[in-house]
Amino acid sequence: MELGQTICRPGVPDCLSCPVAGFCKSQEPEVLPVKRQKTVVTQVDEHAVWLRDDAGRLLLHREGGKRRQGLWKLPTRDAEEISALPVVDESRYMITRYRVRLIVHDGDGVRETFQTAADEVWQEIDVVLALAMPSPFRRAIGRLIVER
Repeated sequence: MELGQTICRPGVPDCLSCPVAGFCKSQEPEVLPVKRQKTVVTQVDEHAVWLRDDAGRLLLHREGGKRRQGLWKLPTRDAEEISALPVVDESRYMITRYRVRLIVHDGDGVRETFQTAADEVWQEIDVVLALAMPSPFRRAIGRLIVER
């Protein structure tokens, strides 16, 4: 390890003063080691809605994409649509190369005018935590069920 720090440094190896140069198998030591580029981490905000009906059921969305197909989560919307609603929970998580900030908004104020999508279903609160869902949404729902 000391040779790597002092003599065989990336890009500028000092092969003439290396004590093991006679045994070295490298034909182009100036290009060793080849490091991979670091993956750029992308910051993402995900805005979800906490919405319960008069019967106490919770509105959930069933994923259809590649990443989380078939899993349940809180319905998400563009920030412009729901950013005026009060924030009831906020958390952060990492997934692959994304650092996600999950912001859950209280949808009580827009319950009558809220447009549900075809893949959004009202679920009984008793069965919600038994459904398959991504961990960040499970933790957020668990915190909100206790509070509300």
